[in-house]
Amino acid sequence: MKVIVTGASKGVGRAVAKSLLDAGAYVAVVARTKVLLDSLIKFYPGQAFAYTYDLSDPDEINICFKKIIENFRGELDVVIHCA
Repeated sequence: MKVIVTGASKGVGRAVAKSLLDAGAYVAVVARTKVLLDSLIKFYPGQAFAYTYDLSDPDEINICFKKIIENFRGELDVVIHCA
């Protein structure tokens, strides 16, 4: 399964992302704080991918989702918005 989780640097978003990763999903984690995303994805090499964007900016949303879809080779199963 290929999933995007926004707000994944802490709180509910991070917990959801971690649960999905533990279940074997490929997860694109999105948040504004790179260091917090990196502290999560380092435990899931090749399975978790960090994207540092401010999703309150419509232009950044478009750029972010385009990059994720490209990296997932056009496949996406779920988007979980916790930001």
